[in-house]
Amino acid sequence: MKIGYKLTDADGYTRRGESGETLWEIGKTVRATGNGNNPCTSGVLHYYLDPLLAILVNPAHANISDPRCFKVEVGYYSGTDGLKCWCKELTPVREVELPVITLTQRVAFGILCALEVYKEKSFVKWAKKWLSDKNRSAYAAYAAADAAAHAAAHVAY
Repeated sequence: MKIGYKLTDADGYTRRGESGETLWEIGKTVRATGNGNNPCTSGVLHYYLDPLLAILVNPAHANISDPRCFKVEVGYYSGTDGLKCWCKELTPVREVELPVITLTQRVAFGILCALEVYKEKSFVKWAKKWLSDKNRSAYAAYAAADAAAHAAAHVAY
């Protein structure tokens, strides 16, 4: 059985007060109510492969304040976009403690994500120095941001 991790609000709900509101309880299987296998539809349920990834991408995905995390058994796997996964049913098996992420770790994650798609030389140089803790000065960050803005403006022009 494939294992995943599901974030809920403090009361064990997802999409609280919205269409698709769901209560997640240990031992109770939740099944997608809609048709198809497309992400972000009622045809699938979302989960993550790791609690660390779940908490890191939470602000961009569900933005659950004060989340809880459940280890879940995955039924009828459908797909992934590399960050979140989706399937037809999930069964919470136990609650797990979420990792505590520092601001430095969040910034590093953001820089690593940016490096996957943005290859401008001055940004890459700054990012590598920041990640290696060789230069985390505000001036260096400003210079990298300025170079990135100029490069983006040039491409847009």
